Amino acid sequence: MGLSILLKDELRGFYKSSIMIILWIGLPLVSFLLHFINFQDKLTYSFSIFFATVVSSLGGTLASILLAVYIVHEKSKNVYALFLVRPIKRSNILFAKFFAVFFCIAIAIIISISLGIFIDYLKYGEVNDNIVYTTFETFFLSLFSISVACSTGILIGVISNSVLVAVLIIVFLTSNLSALAIMLPLLITSVHPLITSGVSSAILTIIFMFASIWDFRRRQF
Repeated sequence: MGLSILLKDELRGFYKSSIMIILWIGLPLVSFLLHFINFQDKLTYSFSIFFATVVSSLGGTLASILLAVYIVHEKSKNVYALFLVRPIKRSNILFAKFFAVFFCIAIAIIISISLGIFIDYLKYGEVNDNIVYTTFETFFLSLFSISVACSTGILIGVISNSVLVAVLIIVFLTSNLSALAIMLPLLITSVHPLITSGVSSAILTIIFMFASIWDFRRRQF
């Protein structure tokens, strides 16, 4: 069974989960509510940037918890013992989970950004180039943050045998790691922020995924 088949199965499962429904439908509805109660007058930046930031912040934590809890639960139910009876690479199991959640969160961010741009257009009558550029920059920064969050959730899920312990570690660790990749551009001003954040996020993601795969391969199910 290849990665593509596993990915389709994971996407089908995460698509039906309540967390993704909250991200895809709930947050845009909250965004509309914020607009109609005129809360936007207190904001000093565009709605598209605000919504993308909100979704990536909440989505990163939710993605980490979702991945960690699912992996711990599946280990306790000996799900992987059934998987590994067939010729499946253990790394593909983890990669399928990573990409499934990453894609779902990315869609939630795109929905929120689209809604934000629409509200910006209604409010200002146009969306200037600066807002568009900043919005796309925020979008990519959000993806970098989600990448780190997903890989962290997988690592914690693999090494932890308790759902409670996994959730507690994520609450205290994930937000700080994601923030680290985003805050580095403030320290390294000689390089474009997207490059700095992208490289640092890629390094963290690769390290965490490599550690997860290494530990997952050596475990007996």
